[in-house]
Amino acid sequence: MLFTMDFSPRRLGHLGASVLLLITFLIFIVVPILSFFGFSSSSSDTNSITISPIFLLVIQLLLVFVLFVFVPILWYKVVNRFDKRQILDSINLKRTGLDEAVIWGIITAILAFVVIVSIGIILNLLGFDVSKSSNITELNKLFPIPYMLILITVQPFAEEFFFRGFLLDKLLDALGPANAIIITSFLFGLAHLLYGNIYPAVMTGVVGFLLAIPVVRTKNLYASIVAHVLFNLMSFSIYLFGELFTQQSLIL
Repeated sequence: MLFTMDFSPRRLGHLGASVLLLITFLIFIVVPILSFFGFSSSSSDTNSITISPIFLLVIQLLLVFVLFVFVPILWYKVVNRFDKRQILDSINLKRTGLDEAVIWGIITAILAFVVIVSIGIILNLLGFDVSKSSNITELNKLFPIPYMLILITVQPFAEEFFFRGFLLDKLLDALGPANAIIITSFLFGLAHLLYGNIYPAVMTGVVGFLLAIPVVRTKNLYASIVAHVLFNLMSFSIYLFGELFTQQSLIL
């Protein structure tokens, strides 16, 4: 179902849900794009502000879960008038076929990891500078290792709920699997766009494409959740081995 179906601008609740959805896109899609092109505060300003890592972690997870989980649920409840079961069915968050979904998730994580590492090696051999391609070092500047571990294992649920759950559901029927996967993957990549470096966004988009395939195949969101968490853990493990492998590591 498209966003416009069941939507009525005359209903206050529908307008509120659409505003919150717009805010979600502005924060996680538009802001990264503006930052990439330099429309952001200078690093000297941000570096002068000291924030507790635990406070930053709580705010990060709270923001992500409110916008990536609560807002889609609100849309389903207010606009589509779905109950809990209908919402879970729409985003394919179900226990049916869980074993198959987990297997697909493991396979997808390994495949995505191999693809990303291979692309990084090929680009390096071709003379491209991928020394700043990893986003893990930037995360480590904000969070100690234990907090990073919490972030990379908890946040994927919210991201999958939004991108491979809510967005994919809204685009599948109208655009078909191929177009829906491409669009959600593109938006997923944009959400990871770092200032001055497009590589993580492109690679994340590639992984987003791979994450969507098992969801469409198994009709189970747990496939991409498992794949997402495992991919992050593999990248995180490589980061812990040292500088030699940091260039090939990427957190989604």
